[in-house]
Amino acid sequence: MLPVARFSLTRKEIGALLCSTVGLLGMLRSPQVFHASEIPGAKSRWEVTLAEDDGELEYKGAAASKKSGAFWIVVGRRPKFQMSGQQLLEIRAFDRSGHAFYKSSIPDLFLAARLPGEPDRFIDMAATEDGEIAFLLTSKGKLAIVVVSSENGHITRARVPETAGPTTNASKILSLPRNGFAVLGQKGGRAVAIKLDAKLDVLWERVAPNRAVASYIDGTVFNDGSFIAAGLSPGSNNSRASVWLGRISGDGETSKSILESGLLVSVVAVQDGTFAVVLGTPTPNGVGYSIRSYDQNFTLTSNLSLLSGEKDYLPFRVLGIPEQPSEFLVVGSQGRMPWLARVRTGSRALVLWTHKSDDAIHGFPELLWNFGAVAGADKQILLPSTVMVVDSKIQQRQTVRIDAMEL
Repeated sequence: MLPVARFSLTRKEIGALLCSTVGLLGMLRSPQVFHASEIPGAKSRWEVTLAEDDGELEYKGAAASKKSGAFWIVVGRRPKFQMSGQQLLEIRAFDRSGHAFYKSSIPDLFLAARLPGEPDRFIDMAATEDGEIAFLLTSKGKLAIVVVSSENGHITRARVPETAGPTTNASKILSLPRNGFAVLGQKGGRAVAIKLDAKLDVLWERVAPNRAVASYIDGTVFNDGSFIAAGLSPGSNNSRASVWLGRISGDGETSKSILESGLLVSVVAVQDGTFAVVLGTPTPNGVGYSIRSYDQNFTLTSNLSLLSGEKDYLPFRVLGIPEQPSEFLVVGSQGRMPWLARVRTGSRALVLWTHKSDDAIHGFPELLWNFGAVAGADKQILLPSTVMVVDSKIQQRQTVRIDAMEL
């Protein structure tokens, strides 16, 4: 999992894109992005736009507690009109109705946790079954985990775990049953998984059993505490790529694995005993995207085409739709415009609908990057995203929008 989907646009590229598609008219506007009123069968629960007059905001990661109903988000903040460079990472929290109740920063959180050193990187975050939010950070290259109550932000535990050997280049944190965690990533050129207990002590550390997978970049958890780890094979690139999918037990043993052609472009989701992944594969006409589902024995149960003829490998997110067995919501972009699909997998596999946001409001297109998809409490689905707002002088403004809805 890539915790954050990232697109890169230079100021010159943005100006060229806007000039080619819009007239110089309109006023500063609020982005619509994944607005529930435009999505088939969606019911809006709440929506919030985070914007600052003197700063640019960018979505970095999010998690939602199904116990408290709180939604936590990390945003990066830069000075006005700066789209690259160092960011101050801020933490915001909202209750189940979208009311803000907490605001801090990653450095302040690290300081309050009384951990040694200073944080130099935010990696990922996850919600526990007991209503806590865990932040996976690094400090001088070492992993650091801070866990807070999702209701009030009180720090419940924090630690710099003692891991063996070379520095771990982590990419994902998974919340396990009984408040433990699994950290996925790479160490010494090979994929690695680390399991921690509720006290954040390392229980085991497992390097991939063979060199079929160079790095774990995403994963998802089954009810029994085992988890799916997903990663890329060595030497994967846009023209030649293979994805490794494996099930790792609570004891750290890899019980089953497969290698699929394509490039992993999504998180993996579990729904009704089935896991699904979105893959991109090169074709003569561009990149084609599909969602594939597998049972617990890694047998392919369905393969549905989503998009074809795209110019680039684009990030996607996929999550199970609450109380709808074998149905998934796929969140992504097409031509840098918001794009969603609802699919049913298995023996009755079908793309139920797709939706692309309106190309323009007041003459201006939606420009989207850095987005997520999070399952919350009470059947809520939360879609945080970074969007660009433009005015008649084609000035760049980044805001973060959160759309909470029910499907």
